[in-house]
Amino acid sequence: MQANARHRSLPRPVTGVLLAGSLSKPIWGGLRVGWIRADAQTVRRLAIARSSQDVGSPVLDQLLAVQVIGRLDELLPDRRALLRERGDVLLGALARHRPRWQTLPPAGGMFVWTELPPGVSASALANRAAELGVRVAAGPRFGPNGGFERRIRLPFTQPPVQLTEAVRRLAIAEDQLRPRNADAGLPTTWVT
Repeated sequence: MQANARHRSLPRPVTGVLLAGSLSKPIWGGLRVGWIRADAQTVRRLAIARSSQDVGSPVLDQLLAVQVIGRLDELLPDRRALLRERGDVLLGALARHRPRWQTLPPAGGMFVWTELPPGVSASALANRAAELGVRVAAGPRFGPNGGFERRIRLPFTQPPVQLTEAVRRLAIAEDQLRPRNADAGLPTTWVT
């Protein structure tokens, strides 16, 4: 009831503006329930378009979402604290194991972007890391025409022990990619 009262006091949607929300980020990645707020005509058009794609979200997920939405004010502070702690663990592990990687603390969210040193391919690193049991997303997945090849996206949703181990394995993966003399300043290709 309280959640409904709060939503009734929201301003009416502006024509042509869509506000999208989801429970997968703030609550749990497996809860794939989201919503769109828009003017009535846009909502009708979206509902018609969606009806040709599927018959609806899973009922259990919707029932869980209803319960969660009513408790967001209670749940979000703990979730933010948990993510803040795990983000700090990830940043600390990166500073210890890979200080040359450039990583800025996130302003929010559940991941950081890390810029790799020159000559290190994010795609190659992601492939090698997967062989070591660590799955990360290379930057080109998020940019046009293979952009962001020196960036990787690192989530911090796992427990601290797993985050630290993942960074240790990422360091091993990078070491295995680098030519032996790359850090000594020697050329890595022959010039004739």
